[in-house]
Amino acid sequence: MKNSIAVDELFSAIHTYAAPMIIDVRRLQAFEEAERMIPTAYWRDHLVTGDWAREIPDEKEVVIYCVHSQQVSQAAVAILRSQGIHARYLTGGFGAWEAAGATTLPRKAMTAHQGKHWITRENPKIDRIACPWLIRRFIDPSAVFHYVEADWVQEIAVETGAIVFDVPGADTPFAHDRGFCSFDAFIRHFDMRDAALKKMAAVVRGAGTVQLDLAPQAAGLVALSLGLSALYRDDQEMLEKGMIFYDALYSWCRNASNEQKEK
Repeated sequence: MKNSIAVDELFSAIHTYAAPMIIDVRRLQAFEEAERMIPTAYWRDHLVTGDWAREIPDEKEVVIYCVHSQQVSQAAVAILRSQGIHARYLTGGFGAWEAAGATTLPRKAMTAHQGKHWITRENPKIDRIACPWLIRRFIDPSAVFHYVEADWVQEIAVETGAIVFDVPGADTPFAHDRGFCSFDAFIRHFDMRDAALKKMAAVVRGAGTVQLDLAPQAAGLVALSLGLSALYRDDQEMLEKGMIFYDALYSWCRNASNEQKEK
């Protein structure tokens, strides 16, 4: 297996259920001076690669990047591979990723929201499945979500430190606002510059705010969401099954929206 992965190959894999674990090993000063980072990436200190290597799940592919993927990322990859971890470095590093116009997210917002728990109302529908999908595919693949009775969301959030989303009247940046849904709020808060995500947001907004004229697919998403609710009574199971709906919708927006019918 090659030690490296090209920008276009990683870009094709990112934001999917099969995406590799991405680790940013830019030197601490360079990382703290940087404004943006690759979606879903976690920063780790390359000087102690052997320590954090234990965090990597078995059989998980790992992509490492630094500024230009020279000695820092290649040294980390060498250590990981010596421990039997399927690791590659990103050819050209963050510089090449950014130069290609691939999606990046604000570093401060990303790191402030990683490793967190999130909380919302039980019996999830559109936004309360779509937003967790967005968080796991763009921000934190290991994010944990809690669904509780609406009247107890705020109290449980205070006790657990979980971040509230999609709760009417709650003091949170991740709520509906003037015709826009929580999915839109996440995209705005994290400055997600992704053309496919912008197209997808119109579908989710149309379904989540009952503005079905916003996108032809919005009514279909409502039907799928209601069907999902009828099939699964456990909210966590509904979330896991619903992730594939949004994987498929994003893939369609990214790769197949110009295909009108099966050829």
